[in-house]
Amino acid sequence: MSNQVRSRTIWIVGSFAVAAFWVLLWSKAVDARLLPAAVLPSPLKVWQSLVRGFSNGSLIDMMISTTNRMLYGWLLASAIGILMGAAIGMSRTLRALLGPTLEMLRPIPAAAMLPVGLAFFGLTETMVLFCIAIASGWPTLMSSVHGFSNIEVRHQEVAQALGLSWLQAFWKISLPSALPDIFSGMRLSLTISLIVACLGEWIVSKPGLGRYIFFSSENFRAPDVFAGIAMISVIAIATTTCLSLFEARLLRWNTKR
Repeated sequence: MSNQVRSRTIWIVGSFAVAAFWVLLWSKAVDARLLPAAVLPSPLKVWQSLVRGFSNGSLIDMMISTTNRMLYGWLLASAIGILMGAAIGMSRTLRALLGPTLEMLRPIPAAAMLPVGLAFFGLTETMVLFCIAIASGWPTLMSSVHGFSNIEVRHQEVAQALGLSWLQAFWKISLPSALPDIFSGMRLSLTISLIVACLGEWIVSKPGLGRYIFFSSENFRAPDVFAGIAMISVIAIATTTCLSLFEARLLRWNTKR
């Protein structure tokens, strides 16, 4: 077994050990009745809720619905963010004109986009998609601007020496140089898109984990609330892992990673 594989195995085992420790601590807190059972259910009851949800297929359907909304909005946000980021990052004029506006709009919380979406689209799926795209697009946009505006001068000189056209220089030099920054923004956007997707499901009352969690909370079904939260965590881990694997494969050449 190579050192890299051994190290990775140790980290995985360690991660599961830490997770098991928190579950044990959770169980002890329930046994000690630190909080009412209606607020903090036992791990066993949460597990039973998960089993019941998977047995009747309801949790699977809700996971698929939430994941679809999240990915559609995230892909739209990523496409817009990368294109706008490339245009702004590669143009000093656009950076000077739009920089103050971007810095003013960037700190707006993701949840603040929901009333704007309601005003334009009402209680529809389009509203949820719009809010996800707007709220999660900022990290990708700002990271793209940073990546394209900080391309090393020697790379630009190589493009000029080789006589590359603008499009060739963009595809072979500018875009690969900016990709590490772009992926950093996309990873953060992925998390925001999941949060806004759940909030949107609750507001427009569409099938998904967001509505499931909020309705379960209103009906004091704490095990179902925690089961829904666990499934959101699974979605977050799975999507982030897939993106990281894709990034690692695409950026094999990047020795700085």
